[in-house]
Amino acid sequence: MKMTEKFPDIKKNETVLVRAEMSTGYVLDVELEYAINSNQKVYTIFSTLEEAVKYAKLLVANNENVECNLYGIGEEFLMRIDHS
Repeated sequence: MKMTEKFPDIKKNETVLVRAEMSTGYVLDVELEYAINSNQKVYTIFSTLEEAVKYAKLLVANNENVECNLYGIGEEFLMRIDHS
């Protein structure tokens, strides 16, 4: 599956969260549905890394097959949060 939403422009210290299905790697939208068209929102912006981590930990705790990938400015990969 191909993501169609453009990576957002973010400010210093902001963090972008992307959800994915662990078993397939498919990107999920904010409703945890497969992201298959450009109308779906796949990126969530947080003011700080700490806020993003807190949200991601709660999300994966309640959804065993979901992982969250966190990115900084320039699409720099920061970390992955999952059940492992």
